[in-house]
Amino acid sequence: MADRIKKFFQKKKVDAKFKMAGPGHKLSESTLSSQSSNTSKKEDTIRRTGLSEESKVAAEAALSRLQQKRENPSFNTSLAAIQAQVKKELENERANQTAEASASKSTPSEHQKREIEDLPRNYAASGVYFKCPLISNDILPRDEWKKNIKTFLYEQLEEERGLTACLIIQSCNNNREKLELDRNLQVLLPSQAANKVQLPPSFYALSPEEIKREQQLRQEAIERSQMLRTKAMREKDEIREMRKYKFAIIRIRFPDGILLQGTFSVYERYNDIHEFVRENLEHDLPFVLSMPTGHKVTLEEDANKTLIDLRLVPATILTFAWHSSVAEQIQNSPNKDVFLKPEVMVLVQEV
Repeated sequence: MADRIKKFFQKKKVDAKFKMAGPGHKLSESTLSSQSSNTSKKEDTIRRTGLSEESKVAAEAALSRLQQKRENPSFNTSLAAIQAQVKKELENERANQTAEASASKSTPSEHQKREIEDLPRNYAASGVYFKCPLISNDILPRDEWKKNIKTFLYEQLEEERGLTACLIIQSCNNNREKLELDRNLQVLLPSQAANKVQLPPSFYALSPEEIKREQQLRQEAIERSQMLRTKAMREKDEIREMRKYKFAIIRIRFPDGILLQGTFSVYERYNDIHEFVRENLEHDLPFVLSMPTGHKVTLEEDANKTLIDLRLVPATILTFAWHSSVAEQIQNSPNKDVFLKPEVMVLVQEV
């Protein structure tokens, strides 16, 4: 059955490419006719695979940076410039923390509080996006994928009734994940990661109204009872709080101050986070990640633990460090301050 499904999708992809090739032509036709056919084929291809406006802007920005790298000799110093900016921002951040500590003594008025609450939220991620490689390479929200998959399957009923019917039944099974979660990779400067993480509504398992009501009830419960609670009671409440989320933001802070951000399901395992970091490193060497408490997370002990098990929900910053077995070797290397791949570093978001 699995082989038939694979052949089915392979056939659809071949048919799609064949249709994109345009109408047939004779060998005796003129070159001009052939060129005209090629032109229409290219236009059709572009029309079929057009990117969204956000994707176009992101692609143009990345291509512009890469083009500058090829044409401008001074691009070789861009990494040093980024590192200098990071260092400056870290110094400014420390100065701001000192200033905020003294300013926090003054309590804002009720009017100021309402103004702050009414400001638009600067979300840490634009949303949750998925991939479905069997159909296309597009990255879309879940609702859009559901529509696309439904349309795709019903279009195939005339040709492969039996197989398509089986796929439709399988797609209706909500207990099986049909889409791959996109990491929505981002590279941040310290100043961009300094603000409190605000998650978009798509990260929650509850509606915004339900979340607000839950927060009110929790606050009322805290105010009503200041009784001593056991460790087991605190852990139970903590897990119940984390189960309100479907997805989490994980940020990896590197020694140079740069942060790597990815989106994960709360039921994914630490091994997935480790692999995400490894894929983006310039040097494929062993490393360790530490939690805010200082506890080191290891593959040997924590590989199969979920994000909920590790208390990494809804958002956490893990600290990167090279493994002790290679730390000395890296320290003596001229590239000791290089952590991420160049094609990842060009994704640094401008402030």
